[in-house]
This record gives sequence, structure tokens and C-alpha cells, in this order.
Amino acid sequence: MSIKAVIFDMDGTLVDSADIILGAFKHVLDSIGQPYDEAIVRTYIGRTLKDTYGSLSPEHDALDLINAHIAWQKENQHLLKQFAGVQELLTELKQRNIKLGLFTSTLRQRVERELNTLELIRYFDAIICGDDISKPKPDKQGVVRTAELLGVKLSETVLVGDAEHDILSGKNAGVTTIAITHGFGTKEALKKAGADYIVNNLKELFALIRKIGM
Repeated sequence: MSIKAVIFDMDGTLVDSADIILGAFKHVLDSIGQPYDEAIVRTYIGRTLKDTYGSLSPEHDALDLINAHIAWQKENQHLLKQFAGVQELLTELKQRNIKLGLFTSTLRQRVERELNTLELIRYFDAIICGDDISKPKPDKQGVVRTAELLGVKLSETVLVGDAEHDILSGKNAGVTTIAITHGFGTKEALKKAGADYIVNNLKELFALIRKIGM
């Protein structure tokens, strides 16, 4: 195939946000006296905060929990990190005239703040966030809309994500999917979701994209 665009997930794919995401969930659940189980919380990564808190703690007001979650993250921006080789990868793809999109379940306010903090926002030609769509992952809506903004066909598009919901959204949209294992999802879950390819890091990802065809 001829790849014209790559759509990335953010958390766990480009941004090593485990500390700031899991820390926020632990803070919120501790504050309401609810046991924190990291293994369970990790299975929700990639879904919206509304859906996640609605499932994790249905007896509490999800909006209150979300506000506490967001406030904690704003106060702990120092926990943000990039995965090794992020800027090199994005620079190489841009130089090869590959259009770059970002599709994440995260709210735009946080996405723009963190991409600016990490100096990554300048690489993207289109960004779709959780509050831009009515049907969250694993629905195809966000992938389709991102491709439309990029001006590319779905058959020319690759989606890269680290969680089962990322891969399922790509599969539902009919794009080629690449799972990366350095984030939140397990290799087993990513295989089960039907990822077309699986890589372990961004260096392997670039090699694979070149092999598939640019």
C-alpha cells in the first residue's frame, strides 16, 4: 500500500503518560475511599473519562470525579514524558510528506496543554479529541473524521495505538492498524483486537512504516 497519512493515539503511544494518568485515577479513587486496582484501571485506558468513572464508580457523580482528575493532572505536569525517538519519528514522517493526525479520547484542553508542554503540537495536521466527537472509541467516527481533515482516503491511512480501543476504532474504520506495546495495552489484548501489525517501540514502528510503503 501507499501510506499517505498516519493517525496516532496520544497517551501510551507518543506520550509516556502512565504516571500522570494512573496517578490521577489513584488520587481520585483514594479521595472517595474506593480501592485502587491498577490492573483494572489500565483496561479502561483509551476510553473517555465519563465512561471510565461511570463504570469504575457508578454511585458517584462522574463530573465531580472528572474535575478532580483534571485538577490533579494540571498540578502534576512534571510527570509528563515523551517516549524515546518521538520527535525524530515525527520529523522523518513529515519530511517524507506523510500527513500526521492525532485521535485521542482525551479532552482537547489537556491534549493541547500537554502537546505544547512537550513541543509536539506543531507536527500534527489534524487533531481530534474526545470532546470533538459523539461516538468514542472503539467507534470509527474519530478515525474517519481525522482522515477527512487530513484529506486522505482510509485505504491510504495507518492508525497507531497502544490500547485495544485504539485498534478496534481503526479496524472499524477500515484502516491499517499498528499496535505498539510500550504503552497501556498488553500484547495479548492487542492481538485479540486484531491489530494488523505489532511493534515494541517507535524505532520498530518507523521501520515497519517504511516496509509497508511510503
